[in-house]
Amino acid sequence: MSRRMDKPDGSFAGIVVAMVDPKYFVDFYGRSDLGEHDVVSLIGRDGIALARHATGANSYGDDMRASTLFKELAERPRGTFTSVGRLDGIERLMSYRTMSRYPLVVMVGTSHEDTLAAVAERTRLYYLLAALASSLIGLVTIGFLRSLARQRRDFEAITMGQAQLRESDLRTKAITENMAGGVITTDFDGAIRSVNSAACRIYGFTLNEMLKRNICNLVHESRRAQVFAVFEDLRSRGDDFQEDSREVLCVRKDGTPFESEVLLSSVTVGSERIYIGIVHDISDRKRMERELRSSEAHLRATFDQALVGIVHASLDGRILRVNQTACQQLGYSEEELLTLGYRDVTHPEDLPLSVTRIDALHADPKRPFVYQVTKRLLRKDGTVMWALSAVCMIRGADGNPDFLLSMVQDITELKRLEQIDTGKIDSGKMIGLPTIPVMAEIRRIRERQG
Repeated sequence: MSRRMDKPDGSFAGIVVAMVDPKYFVDFYGRSDLGEHDVVSLIGRDGIALARHATGANSYGDDMRASTLFKELAERPRGTFTSVGRLDGIERLMSYRTMSRYPLVVMVGTSHEDTLAAVAERTRLYYLLAALASSLIGLVTIGFLRSLARQRRDFEAITMGQAQLRESDLRTKAITENMAGGVITTDFDGAIRSVNSAACRIYGFTLNEMLKRNICNLVHESRRAQVFAVFEDLRSRGDDFQEDSREVLCVRKDGTPFESEVLLSSVTVGSERIYIGIVHDISDRKRMERELRSSEAHLRATFDQALVGIVHASLDGRILRVNQTACQQLGYSEEELLTLGYRDVTHPEDLPLSVTRIDALHADPKRPFVYQVTKRLLRKDGTVMWALSAVCMIRGADGNPDFLLSMVQDITELKRLEQIDTGKIDSGKMIGLPTIPVMAEIRRIRERQG
């Protein structure tokens, strides 16, 4: 039996598995008093031997579907028959019994030769020692008592095995009751056969109320057609069905809908097919996923529609992500920029400063990393763009540096205006700028400077 374990954020954390070692039954039968050629076996109704103990040989997992036992089982649940062992060729008198509450068969085999040895011995004594009738009667009595003693030991072994199985059943029920997920078993038509406390708690019903319902009554009416389709699929797949996981919109007793994840499986008990569903309420997880998607959509819109260039870069300066404003500023497509690094778009004269900043980050990655700098960038066509760049480091959940965030503002025109104001360039050489707005901007700059 297995169960998925989730971390608080809903991500996969591992799997818990509980199992019973078949060697337990083999060791248990090993303590029984068997004859030299006697055997005892515990066999599942699917034909697989869970444990087999014989003098000098123990095994489990043997396929016995083609054996005489299963031909006899088809006619009656308990009885005896004579069979010759496939492995050792020994003829045995086999006695079997189907356990009423479990899909198991217990079978004990006694060597035919050993069983009739006492009878043959008594026959010889009858012919050879007729005069010693009293002694013969004593021997017969002793043999009979020995047979009774062996039968009693066999019966005690079977009774003990049944007690062990009952104890195992109690353990299984205890495990089921303490599972966080709701466990529901149904028959072929979806009628609920059993539930654990978690299932009652999830749906808000009492145990008796749950046992009077069909599984379809626990599903929101808008999704019941989906459940009918699932059961049709299960019926069509028969024994081929193993395990499946579905997300289903369920409804509580008070009518409140909730989202759930259901792990489906099935087992055959006797001749009946039982379907098992382990239900987990995932409403909180789904709500968090929707909020996360909404938050990511808002961040994406802010990123894409920002009026300044936004660049995400790795700690060694490779460009990881850019918005359209950054692409327009530098004249590259997004695909082209993702193949470049900051060294490729920084003016050679301003590159040493950027290199120094990156080296400082690698030298001491734990210190805060935020700076603002004015530098020149190179567009795809080779022209220069003056940029006011604010750079900060984004850390991961573990506190370690993850990537660099850069906000880039194009201040090329402002730089030109400053150069005109200081007389470094002729305003008549500013191709592409309307004269009146440029002169008005110059006047505003001069007024601010007094």
